[in-house]
Order: sequence, then C-alpha cells, then structure tokens
Amino acid sequence: MYNDGDSKIEVTELTATIDYYYINRNIYLQTVYTNATLPVEIQQGQSNTCYIPFSLPTNIASGYTNVHVRAKTQLWNNHSETWFTSDHPTYEPALYIESP
Repeated sequence: MYNDGDSKIEVTELTATIDYYYINRNIYLQTVYTNATLPVEIQQGQSNTCYIPFSLPTNIASGYTNVHVRAKTQLWNNHSETWFTSDHPTYEPALYIESP
C-alpha cells in the first residue's frame, strides 16, 4: 500500500474476498483477513506491505477468478489531531486456478 495523500493514513482492516466454484458447480465465497497487526500507520509518500495468507480447497474447479482486495483506512487531520474515515481502496487481481 502506498500513501500518495497529503497526510499520514492508518489501515484498520485489510481483506481479500475470493469467489470460486467447486467441481460440482456450487459457488463459494471466502473472505480472509491479513495476518498483519493492525492498525498500521503509513506516512505521506511511504509504503507498507501486508500479506493476506489463504488456501483453497482441493476440489475447486479450475479457471480464472477475481480476488477483491479491500483496505479500510483513516486519514489523519493535523488541525483537529484526530482520525477521520477515509476512502476504502480496492484492487482486483485475476487468479488462475489449476485443479486436478
């Protein structure tokens, strides 16, 4: 995560949601959370890397699926010296699944 804002930000939640199919065509939605200790502060112009470990079942269908990654952030206000709710940046990488 890169902070391109005008003040420091605080990441309070980081999740990844994966929707995929089992071989029997049932749809499954899995949400996993970061293993990082939150909240994490990121100063203006700085970046931080957090990981979201996950595993998928063995009877999953092969093919492409999207992973919806979402960060909940807060923005520091220097005048009031408090955190304000900020945007919730998202990222959707495609994941190719190979399955037996």
